[in-house]
Amino acid sequence: MGTGRGWSGGRGPAVAAIGTLLLAAGCGGGGGGGGATQTTASPSSPTVTGTPVPLATLFPGSSSGGGSKAVTVPSTHVRDVTAASLTMGGSSKGSDATSGVKLGAASITGDADFQLTNDQCQGRTLGPADTCTLSIAFAPVVVGMRRAEVAVPFSQVGGASGQTYLVHLSGEGTSPSSTSTGPTGVPTKSPTGIPTERPTGTGAATTSTS
Repeated sequence: MGTGRGWSGGRGPAVAAIGTLLLAAGCGGGGGGGGATQTTASPSSPTVTGTPVPLATLFPGSSSGGGSKAVTVPSTHVRDVTAASLTMGGSSKGSDATSGVKLGAASITGDADFQLTNDQCQGRTLGPADTCTLSIAFAPVVVGMRRAEVAVPFSQVGGASGQTYLVHLSGEGTSPSSTSTGPTGVPTKSPTGIPTERPTGTGAATTSTS
């Protein structure tokens, strides 16, 4: 840890005393590193609230090689979040009907507007009547169609292994409401579309037209 060399140069005993205090407070013993603990900020993720919208029930082992399914997430305003869920089930048909299917860790690729927020299926073995849930958040950052793909690896108990079931996700980001509120809760745009600026301090409001 540095001792503040940039403070030296003719400032006498006072600087030395300050340097000693800093060393005592910030660099005290403890073996193995002695300074402040470094923290790494976790990547930002959308705040998911409310009951997830159920999208589909999927049966990975019902078709040879895993198969795939296209699933559409409800349209969502930009900067809003839609919580959704996918149910993975053991099929009553196909080769996994009696043996079951074991699921691995799901992964998601594609537009970052989609995030896999909870995987309750990893490591589960599903029989015909069993289910588990994958939770997904759709938080569009731009207007337009967004797409991602969820890959669920699985093996059939007593059968083929190393297979993957694919879920092709799509969802549309839509324009937010034409009337939004600023930090103070005052509308920043009038219903007629005329921009209105209201200062947060004292003084009269200023209205301009474009």
